[in-house]
Amino acid sequence: MVEEHSSTWFCNLGNSYLDHFKHTGNLQDIKYAISHHQKAVEFAPSGHCYFAYWLSNLGYSYSQWFKCTGKWQGIDHAISYWQIAVGFTPAGHPDLSNYLFNLGYSYSICFEHTGNLQDIEHAIFHFQKAMESTPPDNANFPIILNNLGCSYSSHFEHSGNLQKIEHAIIHHQKAVESTPPGHAHLPSRLSNLGNSHLSHFQHTRNLQDIEHAIIYHQKAVESTPTGNANLPTILINLGCSYLHCFEHTGNLQDIEHTIIYHQKALESTPSGHADLPARLHNLGNSYFYQSEHTGNLQDIEYAIIYHQKAVESTPPGYADLPTWLHNLEESHLYHLKHIGYLQGTEHSIIHLEGIVESTPPGHAHLPGQFHNLGYSYLH
Repeated sequence: MVEEHSSTWFCNLGNSYLDHFKHTGNLQDIKYAISHHQKAVEFAPSGHCYFAYWLSNLGYSYSQWFKCTGKWQGIDHAISYWQIAVGFTPAGHPDLSNYLFNLGYSYSICFEHTGNLQDIEHAIFHFQKAMESTPPDNANFPIILNNLGCSYSSHFEHSGNLQKIEHAIIHHQKAVESTPPGHAHLPSRLSNLGNSHLSHFQHTRNLQDIEHAIIYHQKAVESTPTGNANLPTILINLGCSYLHCFEHTGNLQDIEHTIIYHQKALESTPSGHADLPARLHNLGNSYFYQSEHTGNLQDIEYAIIYHQKAVESTPPGYADLPTWLHNLEESHLYHLKHIGYLQGTEHSIIHLEGIVESTPPGHAHLPGQFHNLGYSYLH
């Protein structure tokens, strides 16, 4: 009896440290939480009905430690304790689904860092078990479905197995259907469903898939409040779906929609945001694609403006900078070929020289950049 009370006391104290951590972000609180949850497990009487619960809390503390430190030991311990918790929990127990979900989620985190296909397969297995042990009217049911769909999508991206993305679509569809209108997570679940259809389209080139992607991304935009932090990403997804449709059909209206939604995403992105350069670059590319079909000089001028802004807002050494410099170069060269007079040539040469100077030695784009610069001098 003393051991039972000790375990309960240590567990409550560990949970208090976790709550304190949520407000302070102090890593020391997580360490104390782990220490006390560990003692709760050590003092637990053999076969106690709360043993799995105490194990689960210890696993959760380790998962939070991993999130803060990035140290693999944390997620490994979390998986170990959640596995034991699942093993000690009988079928039909109300907490079993939660333990299975946490175990699946931990494996999905592992996969994001390792790329090991076995990790995402373990995630799918445990999310599937969590779904099977959760009543459809349970508030957590859509969460489990959504995570199961995301795991199938991750598997598809890694393996190319078409069956996996088809499973992703099925479970994302069920997650959306299980989510009431106005729910805070409805936009993200609609967006995930749209992304799954887009991934399926990229593999099959079935136009119905891209039409479905546009429909669900459009619904995601419509259900996202103005000012929501996720709105720019959801707008980008809709723009990308229209872009893929344009590439498949050549319908100019699709690239016009792409520009509209990339523009809105940019307008919703604050100055200094980490994704600002990428969103400027996306908008520049959209204008470039439109110019190739319309021959409208204003489109290529807009492409240059946004490509230039993307480069200017990107810190030196950023991995995508050479690609963005290359696209800026292509926009200038395309502009040069269309205007073909001395002032334009001199302007292009100045920019092309700057691009060459900004490209790291040995980069794959560098020979082409010298070629384009030479072309400009000839003209």
